[in-house]
Amino acid sequence: IEEKARITLEDGSSLLAISYKGDLSGWRRKLTACCESKARKWGVASKHVITLSDGLEIDLSNTSITFEE
Repeated sequence: IEEKARITLEDGSSLLAISYKGDLSGWRRKLTACCESKARKWGVASKHVITLSDGLEIDLSNTSITFEE
């Protein structure tokens, strides 16, 4: 399942948004393990804020979000 959304951060890096179906904890374990093995950040969105794996909080109102077709 893929939403094809890209969130561009102030430093020019970007996050890719994904959606999931079913086992949330299983998806999260696999995703975070993959990101950590490749030294990539991951984040969790809640109430207009994304909290990144390095502790940084990103206000979604200050980001550029694009949706691919």
